[in-house]
Amino acid sequence: MSPSFDDVVERSWQRFERDLAARLVHLEGELAVVCPAGLGEDTGTRLVLTRLGELVMAEVRGPGEPGPATRVPRAVEPALVALGWEAPDHLAHPAWWCGALVDDLPALCAVLADTLRMALGVVHPDFLHEAGSGPGDPGWLGEVAREAGSRGELLDMVAQALAPSYGPEVKRDDEGDFPVFTGVVPIWIRVLEDRPTLRFFSHVVCEVSDARRARIEVEILNRRTPLLKFQLAGDTVLASYELPADPFVAHQVLGVLESLSDSLNELAVDLADRVGGSLFFDALEESTDDDLG
Repeated sequence: MSPSFDDVVERSWQRFERDLAARLVHLEGELAVVCPAGLGEDTGTRLVLTRLGELVMAEVRGPGEPGPATRVPRAVEPALVALGWEAPDHLAHPAWWCGALVDDLPALCAVLADTLRMALGVVHPDFLHEAGSGPGDPGWLGEVAREAGSRGELLDMVAQALAPSYGPEVKRDDEGDFPVFTGVVPIWIRVLEDRPTLRFFSHVVCEVSDARRARIEVEILNRRTPLLKFQLAGDTVLASYELPADPFVAHQVLGVLESLSDSLNELAVDLADRVGGSLFFDALEESTDDDLG
């Protein structure tokens, strides 16, 4: 069975844990992992990781310096307790904290990933950025979030984010969307008119002949992949996902695009067989041949 979008996201978190553990082995000074604004309540909450010899300390801090400003929202505290964090004592540890020896980094990184997901509500590791690591540290989680003053600026940011990986030829189509072709399934990125949000959408299967079966498959996919929305529109199975872009972080866009591409490209072929449909480029080629004929 092809992996769902949730499976792809789960693998991304597992990769995040491994990469974080590798980073902490060589960490000097502090590393702050931040959840950007625009992804729920903007509390400014972040994880701050410090290497002290063979010990790695982690703190959950709110905005500002250690002290009263480090308080996290009360709704977060039960989840921190359940995950094994120690409550602030306002002396040695003014913030919620936990720690581990370097030999136990995999276990610590699993707790940190669960904290970001379950306590702080981060859906995907690409919704994170790094702020304020130690002197000379090359950085790891990517660039700081950028504010878009207008839809036009947001369109420019999307184009700039796509260019290094997909080339400057990724231009807006006649509908004003960015088409990206990474396999058998095309993905378009649309900057919404009414709010700073990016909509990723795809024609997963075209020319569906068994509409009843397709409706069942769509219901199953929506249950399996709550982060993605599938629907049957006419004879086409569509998939879509909305990413808040206030602020805009380029590696979020690329991460979501990669995850969607991996998931949709793996399920499309089997889905087309089950619903009696065609893949997008096959249907496009047939249509072109018919027009020429």
